Amino acid sequence: WEGSARADDRQRLASFDVTPWAHAWGVPRKRQGANVLHRTARVELRVTPAQRERCFGLLRSGADLWSAVLELNALRRQRGDAPIVTYQGLCRELGRAGPGCAGELSTTGARSILRRYSDAWFCAAAARRDGDGRAHFPRRRRSLMSSRYDAGTFSLDGRRLTLPTARGAPPLALRLTRDPPYDE
Repeated sequence: WEGSARADDRQRLASFDVTPWAHAWGVPRKRQGANVLHRTARVELRVTPAQRERCFGLLRSGADLWSAVLELNALRRQRGDAPIVTYQGLCRELGRAGPGCAGELSTTGARSILRRYSDAWFCAAAARRDGDGRAHFPRRRRSLMSSRYDAGTFSLDGRRLTLPTARGAPPLALRLTRDPPYDE
């Protein structure tokens, strides 16, 4: 799912993308083997006030994780160390930080944020290498950041969507306003 709600628009029902396959966000990737089917459906959620707060809590946790990576790399730059920008390196740092560092986000959700940071960094590096002086590395903090879930990491049973959360927190169960447009 991908949050498309704004912080100033909390009175409306939050709208999320249920994405069965996490796609590369603006980053061309070379894939080996067979073509991959990519389908996205935008389906509105029917949430209680408590569920809405948990959804916004997940979006805020994603933004906090993004900000933590920015802060980590700023500290590393001040010390003269190289920034940690590879997906594997960022996941290693997430593991070292221990449980609870990403709020209620599951490992899958937190890793999707780290993947997007790494992709944004390498896109900017490639653009700069190609001579684009306007390309900037990720430096902006955000108030809300959506996380993405691959097929198999969430469950969709009819109109009931269940998202994983951090260990110790109950899974987030939400209702869709309509049936998904396709099966699987």
